[in-house]
Amino acid sequence: MTDIALVFDSTKWQGDFVLAGGALQMDDTLKTAILISLFSDRRADPGDVLPNEDPNHPGGGDPRGWWGDAFLGQALLQQLATPGVTVAPSFRLGSKLWLLKRSKQTPEVVSLAQQYGQQALQWLLDYSICSAVTVAASVLEPGWLGFNVQLQRNRAAPTQQYDFVWGA
Repeated sequence: MTDIALVFDSTKWQGDFVLAGGALQMDDTLKTAILISLFSDRRADPGDVLPNEDPNHPGGGDPRGWWGDAFLGQALLQQLATPGVTVAPSFRLGSKLWLLKRSKQTPEVVSLAQQYGQQALQWLLDYSICSAVTVAASVLEPGWLGFNVQLQRNRAAPTQQYDFVWGA
């Protein structure tokens, strides 16, 4: 499975596509999928506490999320209504790491970040792309979380490991 590579530029603190020899650079690993899954904003659930980014409207924040999730939900509902159609596992793009933007780096927050990372990559298990996904979060230094992601594609394949840094 080859995808367009998303390359992270640490000087600009953003990901982008790169041209290589006049064509888009390609990647046959899951790194791009992991980057998008971890560092895109997943829509907050109704019970989630939103960061208070607007002092004029406390508690009235944007739940964010990818607009395509709404269409995917509608497609799944249509499949449920059709007899004999198998419904794929639900999918929501991104992670809720953005909810921790204004949090202190306590052990509880690091544990929550790890849970959000695991939740963001659950689709790799749901769609049988990987047989095991492990996310470990740790504080690298004040203001920076590190994520170690280990993937087992199948029993015979070696474990793939990726390291990412998130600055809040």
